[in-house]
Amino acid sequence: MLIDAWWFENKQQDKDLLQPEWFTPKTHCGIYAELKELEFPFNLFVQGFRKTKEIFSKKVDIYDIGNSIYYDLFVKNNTVLIKLFAENIYGLPDFIRVTIQFANIVYKKQIKCKYSLIQGKITDFRGKPFPAAIVFERKAFGGKCPYIGIWSDKAGQYSVTVPNGLYCAFYVCNNSYKESILENWSWKMYVDRDETHNFKIGTGEVYGLSIWENSGGGNILFLYFRPMILPQIKMQKHSITLNNENREVIDIQPDLETKDLHVYIDNQNIKIFSLQRIYETSNYTVIAYVVQVEKPVLNRGKHTVIVEYETVGKYKSQSQGRTQFFIDIP
Repeated sequence: MLIDAWWFENKQQDKDLLQPEWFTPKTHCGIYAELKELEFPFNLFVQGFRKTKEIFSKKVDIYDIGNSIYYDLFVKNNTVLIKLFAENIYGLPDFIRVTIQFANIVYKKQIKCKYSLIQGKITDFRGKPFPAAIVFERKAFGGKCPYIGIWSDKAGQYSVTVPNGLYCAFYVCNNSYKESILENWSWKMYVDRDETHNFKIGTGEVYGLSIWENSGGGNILFLYFRPMILPQIKMQKHSITLNNENREVIDIQPDLETKDLHVYIDNQNIKIFSLQRIYETSNYTVIAYVVQVEKPVLNRGKHTVIVEYETVGKYKSQSQGRTQFFIDIP
């Protein structure tokens, strides 16, 4: 059995939401539970406390799968995600109590809350402010409307307090996606302290970025990512033979060369040894890259890697992406 809970407080007013039709953050209490069994109807009782004072309390009877004006609900097998909206409640709880009950079965959990401040600025690749939304995703947030997030101001500045935890991704965008820009993605981000992240928006994406260390000798790190470009700049298809199988390649990738690429670890520009083009295959086939870089001297703990590319040839594109990783032994 696993029960997790978090609290997100939206401090932005209507005037601060630059494109409310595209993204409107909401104050809410979220509950994610992987249970041994689950039956409808079930009762959910949630309380939020600041020290010993109760600041939030809501009991709901849930009869079937579906959303309401009071909550969003997602159920798959015995896993349930519920976001209870909490209007006119201000401040952050120190802990949350969750009770889920149906038939003669009761699940209970008390979760201690921790938060961090994430702030920074959003610009394009020429340094011009790019007002946009920053949305925080992790498995528990699911659903069609990720309410964890914030709009920057018109100068591109943003600041938001979010619950600690491992996030699948941050993404930065507005409703001009696929019209003039693509998203800025941050992958596998560990929120465990206050941090500054400055995002750049361009006509490309750094998608699916991951990093690993060479364990067979050599002071080397490898990075994998799939770059993408606006389809109106480049959208081609061609066939290849891969492992004796004919495959159609969807080519929406810029043609990257080493000179187009920069890799930074903790803001230090890292030497690139090679850039190797490969194919990512599943239901479709697309072009991806493996980058081999020099491993700098790294202290024990968390580190942030940023990949930026800017192509100036036939298919002009710019993008930035990031991920985080840990070093256990210096």
